[in-house]
Amino acid sequence: MNEYLSGVVPFNNISHNFSLACNICKGLRPEIPDYLPKLFAELIMKCWNAEPENRPTVEELCRLINELRLKLDYKDAEICNQIEESERIRFNEQVKNKFKQVQHPQAIYTSRFLNYRSLPNPMTSSYKISQDIIQFISTSQNSEIQFIEQELIK
Repeated sequence: MNEYLSGVVPFNNISHNFSLACNICKGLRPEIPDYLPKLFAELIMKCWNAEPENRPTVEELCRLINELRLKLDYKDAEICNQIEESERIRFNEQVKNKFKQVQHPQAIYTSRFLNYRSLPNPMTSSYKISQDIIQFISTSQNSEIQFIEQELIK
């Protein structure tokens, strides 16, 4: 949902490796653009909850989507304004960043087996991670994580 609404592929600027897997388990989530309507941002964060029982069920998602449809059909001013503003900003952001998005060579979006046996227990993020933190994670040279990753791959 975040990728579709923002037009940005998650973690496209960092290597998809053991370090990223660990950071996701520790609460790392893709950045939710500020321009997304609040309703969508909150729903995305609920879906990302580390505890499955805290995520919305299919029934809840259907109910929320139907409520949203009704609000749009009846031209609910708040929702319509949020969506119109979001679309305007999203278009401007995409035009501005069209040539800036460079995918990391080790950002792999095809199915593959990851044999990571010692991942931490999943945690729910309570914050939006900024691109600065992602950049720090992608460029930091943590030899302990690299060593563990190499050992697990063997």
